[in-house]
Amino acid sequence: MVQVKKPAVREAILGSAFALFSRHGYAGTTLAAIAADAGITTSNIYRYYGSKLEILYAVFGPWFSAHLDRLEERLKRLRSPRARLRAILLALWRDIPEADNGFYNNLMQALASTTPGEGYSRDLITRLESRFSEMIRATLPEARRHLVERNLLAHALFMGSDGFAINVKLNGPAPQVTEIVDLMCDLLIGDDGGAQAHQ
Repeated sequence: MVQVKKPAVREAILGSAFALFSRHGYAGTTLAAIAADAGITTSNIYRYYGSKLEILYAVFGPWFSAHLDRLEERLKRLRSPRARLRAILLALWRDIPEADNGFYNNLMQALASTTPGEGYSRDLITRLESRFSEMIRATLPEARRHLVERNLLAHALFMGSDGFAINVKLNGPAPQVTEIVDLMCDLLIGDDGGAQAHQ
């Protein structure tokens, strides 16, 4: 007999996982703890998710996408290309790594402990990088838009965000992040005639 997967159980698993990952980190959270907090058995989790990594991805994707949704709304209110680019980079390197007790760091913990045979897929990260690429593309002058081709720039920026996320967990926010962001704006967009970067 085929058992029906219940949306309420799935949501309980994801809610439990988010809370536990936020408090204890990926490495400090077990499937048994997620199951107990969700009010189900550990074996029942496997009816919904194949691994702890799969659960993290199911939580992380919507969490990160919600941050990007808010960022896109904020970008609509910023006038200068430099102010928009600055907001994008600050979101990626400061705001998102600091959010929800450094929740982003769970991805670093998960990937650092994942082996090639565990079914890791870059699909989620590739989608997020593509979304960032489009945001950055819209801020750059036409002559500079080639910089975002093939998502290479977004990939490099994401690799940097990993370091910022780890730093947030170990030392708190990087004090020089705004200087680094301003340097990247100079490199990518140049001086836009003194437009207000903090709009």
